[in-house]
Amino acid sequence: MIPPQYLPVPIPNLVETKLSMLAGFGEGLAAFVDSPSADGFLRGYIDQSGRVAITPRFRAAGEFSEGLAWVSV
Repeated sequence: MIPPQYLPVPIPNLVETKLSMLAGFGEGLAAFVDSPSADGFLRGYIDQSGRVAITPRFRAAGEFSEGLAWVSV
């Protein structure tokens, strides 16, 4: 079961990507889960145009609020 914070969100102009899950947007950014790598599944953030804003490097990532988001490294 997909947690509610990772429900699919349509993104215009998102063409080629390795995103496997995407959270809702908070302050113009949404956390996403990248494809598995040697470090496991890492989270990063994309903007509303579909561009990666923060490279995946977190084990967990929350929604932005007041300019901040909780993450786990």
